[in-house]
Amino acid sequence: SDFDLCIDCFSVGAEITPHRKTHAYRVIDNMHDPIFELGWGADEELLLLEGIEMYGLGNWLDISEHVGRHSAEECKSHYFRVFIDSQTGPLPDMSKPAPTPDRAEEAETVKIEPESDPKGNESGTSKSKAKVDMRKKKGKQAEKSSSMVNEIGFMPRRGEFDVEWENDAEMILADMEFEESDSMEDRELKFRILEVYNWKLDERARRRTFLLKRGLVDGKKMLQHDRRRSKEDREIYNQMRVFARFHSHADHEKFVQGLLNERALRKKIEELQKYRQCGLRNQSDIEQLQQKKK
Repeated sequence: SDFDLCIDCFSVGAEITPHRKTHAYRVIDNMHDPIFELGWGADEELLLLEGIEMYGLGNWLDISEHVGRHSAEECKSHYFRVFIDSQTGPLPDMSKPAPTPDRAEEAETVKIEPESDPKGNESGTSKSKAKVDMRKKKGKQAEKSSSMVNEIGFMPRRGEFDVEWENDAEMILADMEFEESDSMEDRELKFRILEVYNWKLDERARRRTFLLKRGLVDGKKMLQHDRRRSKEDREIYNQMRVFARFHSHADHEKFVQGLLNERALRKKIEELQKYRQCGLRNQSDIEQLQQKKK
């Protein structure tokens, strides 16, 4: 009977009932077969996940070089389409059958029954649209999801940013190992590195929580608020953003509004001083001057 054995066990002559090392065998290479999408073999799926683990999510250029056969944009769109945007995200949907050229063709096209006119003749327009390419629809959905991530850098389903604060913080730990031959100084240095790394993780989480609570990941909403403000108001809001972390949301809005009121009062005082230099002493004189200018 057929019996599957991995290469490692075969190389050492392992015998697992009912297999014997003297039995006839043949090599089966199925790592290149697609399991989620055509053009992406099982070995490339593993390389993609391995590259993300090694270089961090967002470093698509390095990840694509690790995969070898796909560009950075292809790796990014494939990862979001198969893993993040799937119905079981962030895990791929394992209920779907492995893709084959025949299945892919069936999945990408939908047959539409031609419409008939009252005389029973098929419409020429219906004939030309007998097949609808579903790939364009999927491409638009993937492009929409990808554009949202590109615009603000936030991935809602993962609750993470495409590029985090101190995004390369993990690189310092990539090659660090604790060995029995380490001296006390070496161990103390490694523990110190771990403390710094843990502090960076805490600070990264704090900054992410701050942005989520303040709603600063909604790029469209923030843009709408900015458009309602004047150019001078936007400048003050942008200059004061650095102090938002020291206030609650309500206190910060009150603080900025106070600065806006102060600027309006200073502007009004300067205007009144100019009128006084012109010899105007009361509001009626100012109104008369304004009417003459009109």
